Amino acid sequence: MPSDDRSPSAGNFTRWAVLLLVPVVLSAAAMPWVLGHLRTGRGGLGGGSLGGAVADSESPPEQPRHPEAPTAAEIEAATTSSIEAARLQQRNLESAEMYAPRGAKTTASGERLAPFQGFGLSIGTTPLGARVLVDGNDVGESPIVTTVDCEPGQDVEVVVEKRGFRSERRNVRCRVDALLELSVALGRTRGAR
Repeated sequence: MPSDDRSPSAGNFTRWAVLLLVPVVLSAAAMPWVLGHLRTGRGGLGGGSLGGAVADSESPPEQPRHPEAPTAAEIEAATTSSIEAARLQQRNLESAEMYAPRGAKTTASGERLAPFQGFGLSIGTTPLGARVLVDGNDVGESPIVTTVDCEPGQDVEVVVEKRGFRSERRNVRCRVDALLELSVALGRTRGAR
């Protein structure tokens, strides 16, 4: 019976294993050196040698730069887009939860106040999506957080209205650096379903 010359022998297997493993081992051993040169920006193979340490006459590597703080305009744009996204999402939801800002406190008159820059209103309604007017200016649909341009102590009129519901009016007092939280439940008008 003729023998098959293509059958693997232990010697052939060992030779192939060595030929395949040597490049893998060499590249793993050289990897820290390559990464070190890439990180320091020296790059290339002409500037040093693999065998010994070469004194570098280059300047020390630059320290990583920290990102700059966002500007007021960037913060305002992000806030506006977040609010708009929340409005769009809540139109498709049957219910939503609202969370009070950190540090909110309830006053003796039952109002909830939180730290804020300037004077602001956080208005939530039942049902959602009611039109909110502050001193006659349409500021959007509930739930909404808005700033109010007013002098401390000045009365501010808030009107909340929605088709099929009785509109609600609230008079609040302007405060310094405070966010006033209002929760308004609208009652159905007669004949509305």
